[in-house]
Amino acid sequence: MKQLFVNGNATTLFFSKDSSFDDIFEWVQEKAMFDSQNIFNLNEQHSCGVSNSIGGMRICGDEDLKEITVENITPIL
Repeated sequence: MKQLFVNGNATTLFFSKDSSFDDIFEWVQEKAMFDSQNIFNLNEQHSCGVSNSIGGMRICGDEDLKEITVENITPIL
């Protein structure tokens, strides 16, 4: 299983272990730029873009900077 971390903090956003980085990147891009729920708590969602960064991805805009990493985790049953 994979989990998203925002600025080093764990989120409740999980993906299957088979999800590729590209699939997760596209999902983050859609949520960050177009989703009305604003799950990344962006100040100016309309000005944000998502790009690759070392070790993950970055949501960046006029008043926003979020570092997103994807970590492999093992759930405890």
